[in-house]
Amino acid sequence: MSAHEPILSRLRAHPFVADVSLAKADGTEQLVVVPKLAHAPVVADHERVQLSDTLAVITDNRREALSQYSEFFESPFLGPLTILPGDVVVDIGANIGMFSLYAQQHGARVYAVEPAPQTSRLLQLNIDMHQQASAPTAHVVEAGVGEENGTALFSYNQWSPAGSGFYSQEAQQHFIAAAKARIQKIRSQIPPSETQQSELLARYEQQIEQSTAVFSHTEVPIYTLHHLMSAYQIGHIDLLKVDAEGLELPILRQLDERDWASIYQLLVEVHDGGSYEPILTLLANHGFDTSASTTDDRGEGTYQIYAFQPGRAKQIAPAQSQTLAPVQLLTAEALMPLLGTGEAHHLVIADPVSGLATAADHDLSLREGRLRKLEAIFRELLGPEHIHEDFLQHGRSANQLFFLALRVYQELQILLPLPYLMEGPYTIRAIEQVIQRMDHASAS
Repeated sequence: MSAHEPILSRLRAHPFVADVSLAKADGTEQLVVVPKLAHAPVVADHERVQLSDTLAVITDNRREALSQYSEFFESPFLGPLTILPGDVVVDIGANIGMFSLYAQQHGARVYAVEPAPQTSRLLQLNIDMHQQASAPTAHVVEAGVGEENGTALFSYNQWSPAGSGFYSQEAQQHFIAAAKARIQKIRSQIPPSETQQSELLARYEQQIEQSTAVFSHTEVPIYTLHHLMSAYQIGHIDLLKVDAEGLELPILRQLDERDWASIYQLLVEVHDGGSYEPILTLLANHGFDTSASTTDDRGEGTYQIYAFQPGRAKQIAPAQSQTLAPVQLLTAEALMPLLGTGEAHHLVIADPVSGLATAADHDLSLREGRLRKLEAIFRELLGPEHIHEDFLQHGRSANQLFFLALRVYQELQILLPLPYLMEGPYTIRAIEQVIQRMDHASAS
């Protein structure tokens, strides 16, 4: 029996561990621990964002995830919604699955529809990570929904994934122009003598000029809602949520009378102010009672519409969350007592999807090299008492993130990606993980 076998056996017996193996890296023997998906701190090269005791998701944009969590889990507007165990919920424009997870946590059978391949993969993993053994299986449909079946070119916004959609070239150029204006605003604050700052800005401006650095394009299948209901044998929908970045009216307009009769509640986010009144009229013409509120204070015409069939009012009850186990992510500290005290062991926790090892928290070697330089940068900008905190938590404006990027550029000769600067988080650990992913991408 190997001298390591007792340790391997103890680690494998941990309830959060799927597998353990021995590996060598740079001549150092490592214990590589693969956690079960539900307990993995990093999944598909994405660090999980803990949103509540029972929810920890992966996302391409942390700020958007926090905003969506607030909208669907904390917003008082969700008060009228009825979601009972066993209800059928169809989520059109599911994104990374925040509303689908809300419905899933209430015991619903969820059909989550998302056209972007990049986002759909995260959606599936988020649903899998939170799937309760006793709950109905959730289905992910990688497709768009429209007025007719076919295909369409989908524009994935790499800076703001929630803002992706079936956009015209004009709309994409509008987004790029806004990004350039933001860079110009920062440039106006820089003295002409600061040549390094100007050089960094020029490199970011070059990224913006390359539209592929903002949008990527994929041909995706498009189905009508009627087709999806037929294909998945959905006899009725207890709650239909539609958030399709301006396509809400065309999606609803193609429904026939039998479809309308089989839908009991709707939650529609309207992005096109010109569609707001026509959608209210369409719902009223099919016998729905409605209530609505605006979801922005900038006059951009974004509304939430809730609608229900009054004939089913006697069955309506407040949504009741199921009893959920708290999300517990595996950490190196939790495993350390299992290693014994006889000798030092180098422990890494692997990503169960990519297979890549993520650095264990207790590994002091992480503090060397780049981490020492990052700590020095944060000490300089935030003070020594805040070096392990998020840069934006101390009154730093979004524009000042540029100066953080500048110091990283000066000290490490590394250009932090613009999408990362748009999303965060802005901690030493997060920046190091971004750099590791850049290293991995350049080596592959």
